[in-house]
Amino acid sequence: MLEVNVGRQMEIRLSSVYDNAALHNYHQIKLHGALPSLQRSCKQTNQEEVFSGDDQRVIGLSVNSTAHRNILYSKANELEPRPALKAFPNFDGDPELQSLAISLRRDIVQEDPRVKWGDIVGLSEAKRLLKEAIILPQKYPQLFTGLRSPWKSVLLCGVPGTGKTLLAKAVAAESNATFFNISASSVVSKYRGDSEKLIRVLFDLARHYSPSTIFIDEVDSIISHRGGSGSSASEGSEHEGSRMKTELLVQMDGLLSTSSRGVFVLAATNLPWDLDTAFLRRMEKRIMIPLPTKECRADMIRSHLAEFSPIFCKGGFLEEAASLVDGYSGSDIRTLCKEVAMRPVRRILADVEICDGLPDHENLSLLMKRNPVTAQDFREAISTVNHSTSAELCDRLMKWTDANCPSCS
Repeated sequence: MLEVNVGRQMEIRLSSVYDNAALHNYHQIKLHGALPSLQRSCKQTNQEEVFSGDDQRVIGLSVNSTAHRNILYSKANELEPRPALKAFPNFDGDPELQSLAISLRRDIVQEDPRVKWGDIVGLSEAKRLLKEAIILPQKYPQLFTGLRSPWKSVLLCGVPGTGKTLLAKAVAAESNATFFNISASSVVSKYRGDSEKLIRVLFDLARHYSPSTIFIDEVDSIISHRGGSGSSASEGSEHEGSRMKTELLVQMDGLLSTSSRGVFVLAATNLPWDLDTAFLRRMEKRIMIPLPTKECRADMIRSHLAEFSPIFCKGGFLEEAASLVDGYSGSDIRTLCKEVAMRPVRRILADVEICDGLPDHENLSLLMKRNPVTAQDFREAISTVNHSTSAELCDRLMKWTDANCPSCS
């Protein structure tokens, strides 16, 4: 298996089997078993392998294809693989439970998400609490005993795009724990009785691979308020869902037992008022993830756009830009900054459209330097990228926070 990290690039042509491989900056891909075939293709097309060694690899490949992709070298020691999973549990030889466990094992994050605490702007209280619950007990177990035992469960709530999933990725990257990334599709089955079995097997796996973190995104889709209209059409599915929720609550209670030591549940939701009250009671800590403050908005804009123009490094316009995006989430700001960064590219493409293709690489770089992002670009982009959060949702979240977790409001 070849680990390919997008960094220093070289142009290649990929055969049709790799045409659909989408490579993006700062992302990783794995070409499973691709190295031998790439080397063979190099020889067949009289292309030499650029470099292949113990510490780094670059593969150069040119075959007849219209698809162009960028593939780069990666120093092997820059990629720190996550610890290999230990032997798979036997489940007393039960083939059904083993099959369910195999389906859940796919949700174990085995690649480093490459999100560090420092990459997350603001949210200092949320980061402190998650470190206190997961990271620090692994480093200093003697401090977290008895009444000081680590928190077993944390609920992150807030409007979409504020960083709840990003916090979970940082937990996965910064901890040595086995990380289960769970959604409704992971544990909801169309077969009668399988959903509650999946919940039970999930926690069995978490105990087996402890220390472990179970992250349940959009948890309201799994454990909303029990009860319903009672119509015959929905009676069966409602009963099935109730059994799954009951099993989840039982497993949450079991987190306090000695056998569940090292298992932590992290859940995220945009709609905390839809959650079952019994589930809320079992979440030891609830954290409101707010919209970014003006200072945080300025930091986000700086991190995204400083490389494109000095006006976003510091100074008056950075403060103005942060004020202009009041009410935007972190995700909204990133989308806006991408739109801003594309505007000089569009100007350049419009200027060279009448020519036979783009200028060479050196002249293109010069054109980019002569066309930095401007303050006008930012102001115009705001008119095309609106914030995705409604005032009504924010107000309702604040009221729920005041009533259910006043310490974090």
